Amino acid sequence: RVERLSSYSGVNFEVAWKNLNDPLFCPRARDVLWRVMHNALTVRAFLHEIHVDVRPQCVLCQAENETLDHLFLQCPVVKPVWTFVNKRLGGVIGQDVRLTWKEIFYLNFDRPLDPYKRVLYLTTSELIRAVWTSRNRAAFCFAKQTAQDIQALFLFRFRSRLKADFHRLPRDVFNAVWCRNNSLCDADSEELKLKI
Repeated sequence: RVERLSSYSGVNFEVAWKNLNDPLFCPRARDVLWRVMHNALTVRAFLHEIHVDVRPQCVLCQAENETLDHLFLQCPVVKPVWTFVNKRLGGVIGQDVRLTWKEIFYLNFDRPLDPYKRVLYLTTSELIRAVWTSRNRAAFCFAKQTAQDIQALFLFRFRSRLKADFHRLPRDVFNAVWCRNNSLCDADSEELKLKI
């Protein structure tokens, strides 16, 4: 079991699995995050370590070895996107947001953010999915990816997600998840106004 294999201490896997099984999770984002939790994404440093003939450098920045931590948290191409998303989430919560690796990778929120946890993990999982997709475009389509490309992909998917949820969820559920402080969107009975 991954709980025994994890080198990260202090992770509450019961909370991680409960949050990951939220029915509001996008299935593709859930799949990528499940792979992150199991350390099963085929990042280049891992492939190089098991003697697959690839360079271990990150395909986005070409500077450091591509590990999970580097790709999703430390890569200079990805960092500006996290800054953008953290600022937007700060508007929802009403305070500065600096997410930790435990919160991003394992959906473990130690802070008293109860009403906001859902929007935090749904949003960050979409960003992780956008980073992974952009990484794969760079690796397999040889398309250079910038922070602006990753941010544009995230925003496209996130806006699409909000529009889909607006039409499929009961209005009270939608408002409880996405319309806090009206910083991401504003919804009345007929119309959705996106602010992101």
